[in-house]
Amino acid sequence: MRRPWAFFSIILCGYGCGDTKENTSTAATAEVAQAAPETAPDAAAPSVAPFRGCDDTPALTAIPEGALVGAVDGRPFQARAVVFEHGVGGWVLRIHDAPLTHPTARVVDGQQIELALPEEPTAGWRSERAGGVGNASWTAAQQQNLATRRGTEAWAIEVTDWTRLPWRPDGGVIQDTGRAAGRLAIALRGDGGHCAWIAGRFDGAFVRQVGRPLGDIPQANQGALMRAPADARRDRADFERRLRLESERAVQGATQGQAKP
Repeated sequence: MRRPWAFFSIILCGYGCGDTKENTSTAATAEVAQAAPETAPDAAAPSVAPFRGCDDTPALTAIPEGALVGAVDGRPFQARAVVFEHGVGGWVLRIHDAPLTHPTARVVDGQQIELALPEEPTAGWRSERAGGVGNASWTAAQQQNLATRRGTEAWAIEVTDWTRLPWRPDGGVIQDTGRAAGRLAIALRGDGGHCAWIAGRFDGAFVRQVGRPLGDIPQANQGALMRAPADARRDRADFERRLRLESERAVQGATQGQAKP
């Protein structure tokens, strides 16, 4: 009589033991799933791989995904304003780490990267420059001072969206004419190890027109405006340098005034 009960007990034990293991495994899996969100790391910063700044050559195939970030003379640089601007000297791309107060504002503080473009970008426009001396420059913040540097340039730019409205005679000297989006990688190298680079995607970049386009000026009056692009860029750099100096003097005067008893 003991054998049937023993056999029945073995069967019950088999089912009971299997349920216990399954329940234990299920509970452990649920516990791990609940713990995963708590132990997961914070969102990682935008990656710049495979582009490695001034130690690498920019290429369209090396532009990373993510925000437009980089470094200027070793200091982190994040784009807060991207401007495509057309003037007498041609098309210029400016990237600022300070935002614009309005679309036609001039940025005279903070760091910037400036690049002369060979032509007007359009939707689908792509261009690469492997290296060499050009007209690119960057402004680096050194404590309370700003230093403008130049050197060799290498870059890769792709514009995916581009809109540009025509010039308006009643629109002012600097006109907000459109918006642009795309991606880029820029590396500028100077003497003494100085370097500026930035890479990533941009959206909502400003497209601006400075001064009346030559096509809208009578042919008889165009001769006086046909100046070399290098001269126009030099004049623009001198103008912005004077603005920065005036801003620095104003800040120093205010600081000295506050320091007096």
